Amino acid sequence: MYRNLKAEMLRRGLTQNDLGKALCLCVGAVSMRLHGRTEWKFSEAVAVKEWLGVDMSLEELFKWTEG
Repeated sequence: MYRNLKAEMLRRGLTQNDLGKALCLCVGAVSMRLHGRTEWKFSEAVAVKEWLGVDMSLEELFKWTEG
């Protein structure tokens, strides 16, 4: 689970649909990535970080934790 990414989206009131629109991906593709079933492409991760405007590393934003 990408807890930091999900937390940042929640803080900003952003949904998977919003993320999908920002990345030109369908909601299903976003869900697959958020649940760890599909890996993020590096370019997508960079785009997400820029889209959120967070001041943390990609490693921290996309840190995977079980549960």
